[in-house]
Amino acid sequence: MHTSPIASVKPPTSNELDRALLVALIDEALRSIDRCLSENDRRTGNGVVARPRSHEQKLVLLRALLESKNPVLTPEFDASAPLGHACPEVDRLFGLAAGRGLDVLEGLADLGLLERELHNYVHVCPKCRCCHLNLREGCPACTSIDLSIESLVQHFRCAYVGLEREFAAGEDLMCPKCVRALQQLGSDFDRPGKTYACHACAHLFEEPALEAQCLTCGTVTPSNAIELVPIHRYQPSPLTARAVELGRLTGLDIEGLVVDDHARLETRGYFVLELRREIQRLARSGGCFSTAVLDFRAGDHPYALFRIWTPESQRALADMLKGSRAPLDLFARLDGSRVGILLPETDEAGERAFRERTLAMLAQLSMSTHDGHALVPAWRARTWVGPSVAIEDVLRDLALEDEPR
Repeated sequence: MHTSPIASVKPPTSNELDRALLVALIDEALRSIDRCLSENDRRTGNGVVARPRSHEQKLVLLRALLESKNPVLTPEFDASAPLGHACPEVDRLFGLAAGRGLDVLEGLADLGLLERELHNYVHVCPKCRCCHLNLREGCPACTSIDLSIESLVQHFRCAYVGLEREFAAGEDLMCPKCVRALQQLGSDFDRPGKTYACHACAHLFEEPALEAQCLTCGTVTPSNAIELVPIHRYQPSPLTARAVELGRLTGLDIEGLVVDDHARLETRGYFVLELRREIQRLARSGGCFSTAVLDFRAGDHPYALFRIWTPESQRALADMLKGSRAPLDLFARLDGSRVGILLPETDEAGERAFRERTLAMLAQLSMSTHDGHALVPAWRARTWVGPSVAIEDVLRDLALEDEPR
C-alpha cells in the first residue's frame, strides 16, 4: 500500500507559517527598495550590494510585522549568537551577525515602536556578555578543579573519619589511625556519606565553589557575579502603524515628543532640541552651558535599567533626579542605561557642585540589578563656552552622532 507523500508530511505550525510570511514580506520590501536605488548607489567598492539605510530597514521590519497574520517576533535558539537567541530574519535584514538583530529590536522597543514580553533569561559573561558559559566546580581552598567525590568511613572505636581509600588494605579495611581491622559495617564502622576531595591540596569539603568559564573570551567568573539578561519577544505597539504611515521612527505623538512614558524623564529627541536652542543662545549672547551623561553600570558594563526595571522603579529614580535640578535643568533618557543632563548657564564649578549633590543622593538609594548586584552610577561631563559651539561636537561628545543634523 502506497502512502501519499503529502499526507505523510507534518503540516507547519502557525508560528512557522507566520515566520515564513514575515520573511517573504521583508524580502519583497527589500526588493522594492532596491529597485528604487540606482546601480551606483547599491554597489560598494567590492561589488557587494549594499542594504538600505538603517532607518529604512527599520520601517521595512515594522511594516512586515503589521502585515503578518500573527505579528509576534519570538527569538529562536541559536548557539552561534552571543545570547544564544536570534531572529534570523532581522539579522539578515540588517546584514548583522547572528543574534545582533536583538539590539535593533531593543532599540525599537525603547522608541515605543515595539512592545516587549519576557521570553527567556540567559546568564552571560560580565566581560564579553556572551552566554557560552562552562559551569564548573572548584576547590574553595586552592581553586583547583581537580576534584573527586569519595566515600567517607568512620571507625567507631577511635572515632576517626577519613576517605575510604585511606582504609584500603588489599580487599580489607584497616583504620589508618589505630591500625585495627574493620570487620562489620554498622558494628565496627559506618559510611556516613560522601565528600569532595581536592587532589591538588587534599582539602575535603561538602560544597564546591561554583564558577563560570566563558567559552568565548576565557574569563572565569564566580557564580554570584554572573549577570542575568532577559530575552524578549516583540510585537507592534500602538505607535507602530503611525510610524509606518508617516515614514519616521520618532515624533509620533505630542506627549511622546517630550516625556518618556515609563521613566517620566524627557525624551532623547526633546533633549537634542533643547541642546540646539542652548547653542543658539550661546551664539547670540555668549556665556556657557554644561552637559553630562549619567550612566548606570553593573561591573564594567552598562546596565539597561530603563528596559529592565519596572515603570514604578524608573519613576522613583526620575523623581529623585528631578528633585535636585534647577527650573531650567533637563534630564532625559538617552537609551537603556544613560541619562542626558543639560545645565543651562552653568560653568565647570556649577557642574561640579551639581554632580556632587546628585551622586550623593544616588548613593543613598543603594541601587542594585534585578539579580542583586551593585549598580554604580558613572558621571561624564563637559562645559561648553563661547559663541562657536557646534551641535555636531556636542552630539559626538554625548555619543548621539546618529541624531539628524
